[in-house]
Amino acid sequence: MNDWQPAQYLAFADERTRPARDLLARLPLEQPRRIYDLGCGPGNSTELLVEAFSGAEIIGIDTSPAMLAAARKAQPYLAFEEGDLATWSPPKPADLLFSNAALQWVPRHLDVMERLLQSLAPGGVLAVQMPNNLDEPSHRLMAEAAAAGPWAAKLAAAKKLTNVDTAHADAEALPFPDASFDLVTCRIAPHHFANMPRFVAEVVRVLKAGGTFALVDNIAPSEDTTPGYSADALAAADVAYNLFEKIRDPSHGRALTAGAWRGLLEGTGLVLAHQEIMDKTMPFAPWVKQQSVPAAKIAELEALAKGATSCLAAFLKPSPTPDGDWTFTLRELV
Repeated sequence: MNDWQPAQYLAFADERTRPARDLLARLPLEQPRRIYDLGCGPGNSTELLVEAFSGAEIIGIDTSPAMLAAARKAQPYLAFEEGDLATWSPPKPADLLFSNAALQWVPRHLDVMERLLQSLAPGGVLAVQMPNNLDEPSHRLMAEAAAAGPWAAKLAAAKKLTNVDTAHADAEALPFPDASFDLVTCRIAPHHFANMPRFVAEVVRVLKAGGTFALVDNIAPSEDTTPGYSADALAAADVAYNLFEKIRDPSHGRALTAGAWRGLLEGTGLVLAHQEIMDKTMPFAPWVKQQSVPAAKIAELEALAKGATSCLAAFLKPSPTPDGDWTFTLRELV
């Protein structure tokens, strides 16, 4: 693809614009005077900025001539300029640098953000949203296909990953000798595994002495995430949350609690060096759409959330959004 295709992009305009609305709703600004929409695409996010800040000078920036042409056609009263976010800086200090789903295409994020922060006017805001969807079925399947076929080595070399090898394997039966690795990582996957104790035992087996296991996974309600509830209430919320995930994705096995993970890891002799729990806000409609959830199952999920106990509601934090959707919160243990 030599350039972006605005018509194809806008075929999913509602889905693509929703994160921009969410980001806009979080801005701690009332009257910014100069705004740059970084990675403006065909201008759908720029239009939101115009609606929110009608008195501001708003300029859209993008690398794609096709996207810029579409933006100028849709909003001829605005300025749209070509610019590469890897090197671009505003010619004048900005009150708001707004970037929805653009910086993931740019390398060296921290360097780019540092440069952009230095371009802000006093009290200015850098607002950035980047997709975090690598654990979605589409991306998991692409990664598995890339790693499993005869093309795996060629794809790795194309990415200059010449020190990477691949293997098709079961997490509970890793095809590696004992004490093979200094580091083993696993991200947003164990809740799909059939036998987590066996998986952890395999991790310990292939780790060298003094090696590190880095884990990220969704967790169920417990005193760690939802304090102040009885053990019975937390246990019921644990069951209900896992059912919530299972209805949406039948491949879901079980999300453990943070305490269960600690017990499992320490029970194999691993020493816990660091732990944190992160909140992850999920818009409901895209969450079910990504998994192609049938309408009847969507109704089940909505009924479960609406009828949640106070403990489960405190864990999920369901909240309506201005566009008629609603969000909830997942918790991830790191």
